[in-house]
Amino acid sequence: MEKNTKLTEEQLNQIPKDVLVNMYLQLSANQQQVMQQNDQLLRQVTSPEEKIDILTQRHFGRKTEKASEIDGLQLSFDLECLDALNEAEHILDVSSDEANEPDPAAPVRKRTKRKGKRKSDMQYLETVIDEHTISEDKLAEYFPHGYDILPHNTYYTVAYLPAKFIEHEHHVFKYAGKRGEGIRVADAPEKLLPNSILTPGLAAGIFNAKYLNAVPLTRLGEDFARIDMNISRQTLANWMINISDRYLSHIYRRMHQVMMDSRLKHCDETPFKLVTPDRKPNSKAYMWVYHTMEAYDSHPIYLYDYQGGRSSDIPREFLKGYKGILVTDGYQVYHKIANERPDELKVAGCRATLQTEV
Repeated sequence: MEKNTKLTEEQLNQIPKDVLVNMYLQLSANQQQVMQQNDQLLRQVTSPEEKIDILTQRHFGRKTEKASEIDGLQLSFDLECLDALNEAEHILDVSSDEANEPDPAAPVRKRTKRKGKRKSDMQYLETVIDEHTISEDKLAEYFPHGYDILPHNTYYTVAYLPAKFIEHEHHVFKYAGKRGEGIRVADAPEKLLPNSILTPGLAAGIFNAKYLNAVPLTRLGEDFARIDMNISRQTLANWMINISDRYLSHIYRRMHQVMMDSRLKHCDETPFKLVTPDRKPNSKAYMWVYHTMEAYDSHPIYLYDYQGGRSSDIPREFLKGYKGILVTDGYQVYHKIANERPDELKVAGCRATLQTEV
């Protein structure tokens, strides 16, 4: 009988019963083996897809502290569910791990330690020399006939001093002449803000935490409270606003003046969700960004202009008096402003156009 010949019903009836039973058992075993292989292949395909989804979500997904907005691929932390702490182990395919497990009998290649790395890592640290000596009394006891000092052993450790608050009580002395020469008051450091305890170092620390490390002011205030300094979120916010109005606004205006001298600017407006008491939840606002490049004999400057809307009055006011090229996207507001001043302002939207205009 040929291998691929299909048996008819009459031929099947002529086959002995024990042969049919063996054929059925063999077919069942083959089918079970095929199903197992199929499941294994599906797991091998699904596991990389899940890992790619997780990595993609981790790098490009929403980063939020609001529990209702956390994506299903991200860890939802539940203290009542201990499996939450083992999410990686739960998702990872155990069979693939076992397959990739190293052979214990295989030789292990030791990683070569790079010389000078520790010294390079600590090159900017303040160095304090701690000398560990033996007292003269002990040395006289150990060496009654005198001793020589040999080259000493040297090793390194690094100490960490957590941030701390120190209250400075300033006593400003006043002096009066005994014969009517008047009163003299000693010089004292000028305060950053009137009637405020804020110092330059404290202001720099808050700016660094809030705007460089993206620490919310509420959490920053809680961190301060844990080291016995109570500063409310409202006070921290008022300090940042007042410092910006009193000092940084002058720097911003000067940077804007320098930017106006550039021959070329990049501009774009980016929407974001704004949460304020006087607006609806998830209200949309816009941050306008302007940028000049060093490549066109300009200082590399980035200026952010927060505005609630997207009307043409916003860039029109910012670009008042500017003469040059504006590189933008296809938003018609930029072209509208350029049409109002065709002899002063031109809009470029691609590299080829930019090279032609320059």
